[in-house]
Amino acid sequence: MAAKKGSIPPAFLLLGPEEGEKASFIAEIKKRIAAEDPGYESTRFYPYETEISSIVGVLRNGSLFSSKKVVILQNVEAVKRDDAALLGEYLKNPSADATLIMVSNGMERDIAKAIASAVPKEHKKMFWELFENQKRSWLANYFGRQQIEVSPEALDLILELVENNTREMKIACDQLALHFGPGSCIDEEDVDAFIFHSKEENVFTLFAKIGECDFSGAIETLRKLLLSGEGNPIQLFAGLLWQFKRLLSLSGLTDLQYAPQEACTKVGIRGKRNQSNYIVANKNYSTDELKHIIVLIARFDSLVRETRVEMQTVLTELFLYYVIIKKGAVPEAYCAIGNRTA
Repeated sequence: MAAKKGSIPPAFLLLGPEEGEKASFIAEIKKRIAAEDPGYESTRFYPYETEISSIVGVLRNGSLFSSKKVVILQNVEAVKRDDAALLGEYLKNPSADATLIMVSNGMERDIAKAIASAVPKEHKKMFWELFENQKRSWLANYFGRQQIEVSPEALDLILELVENNTREMKIACDQLALHFGPGSCIDEEDVDAFIFHSKEENVFTLFAKIGECDFSGAIETLRKLLLSGEGNPIQLFAGLLWQFKRLLSLSGLTDLQYAPQEACTKVGIRGKRNQSNYIVANKNYSTDELKHIIVLIARFDSLVRETRVEMQTVLTELFLYYVIIKKGAVPEAYCAIGNRTA
């Protein structure tokens, strides 16, 4: 899969959890391609939505409108064995007019060998999460450029409430900067209030509705989230898994007779509204129920990844029913399906 000196390689494999840096890398590749062909085409695919044979067809077939094309294949770890063989064969003899960028938040071992082995080492890029001190510096520098002062406690809460990658951090910081404006001073209570009282729904407001056992409210929040484009079911499951694991830790401490507030401090749950949401959820779900729900999240995440987009919302709403109404319990028949697809 050799590329001509100075040309853009026909394929990349981008790995790791740091989404912001991956997005910047892809943007740079597109910039280089645009210099050669300003009218280049760019298409994004998901293996659970589009057949790999169709994606290879797009890569192989020329375009009527441009000579260059970029194909981004998200969640490449979800490509099945037979499809991986097909994609591996393409990578051995790729199109000269296409650049395939395969993306995963996992590691190389999570990718089918037929795919990973067909990409040269120099075209595989690993994007690790920032260290804690790097994340704090990133936030402080961002707000400094916006001429906004942020307290250390507010920085801690932002880091707790935002997914651990610079893309999500930038989205949250952009929203805070727009809301408070230059010359302002943001403290912990400001961040807490903004996250839970802003007009926009997010995975934290969805978790709050689940914690309250408000099924209709959770369904409404989910639909607003999906319609706004602020999240897809796979991202939501990741965010909910993180919060339910923290809730399980909290539940374990209160089972040991820790006071809820003290347990929140030990788990590292900050912010008055945030703590309140966890304490309410802790009252409504037992430790055993939380263990079942965490398993349920993994099963539904697996199902959603193998389901076409038009059915993902239905599956996610069904997930909310089993969590809120059934407290993590599912029929035996479903358990068998979950075990087969996990």
